[in-house]
Amino acid sequence: MPLYSMEILFKKEIIGKIENIYNEQFWMHGEFVPDEPYFKYKELFDVMMCEEGTNPAKFNSDFFDENNWSIKNGNDIQSICIPAIYEDGYISIRYR
Repeated sequence: MPLYSMEILFKKEIIGKIENIYNEQFWMHGEFVPDEPYFKYKELFDVMMCEEGTNPAKFNSDFFDENNWSIKNGNDIQSICIPAIYEDGYISIRYR
């Protein structure tokens, strides 16, 4: 059963929303709707989804610190692993 939308946060900054959410065991999936701050991090997500790999030294280590990632559902904030955001707008998230 689909859930309502949630917000994705990097540190305390909302980078976008997740809509048409559904759960699959420990994972949550949906459609990612970016907010303006997302575009500062878009290159990171593009590289993370690249099957050829990447050089993580190219990016600020804060991006890879899972303590900086969370989702907000109303007033409830929960920690998540770094989300997988694909070019087609699909997103996969795992709670920590």
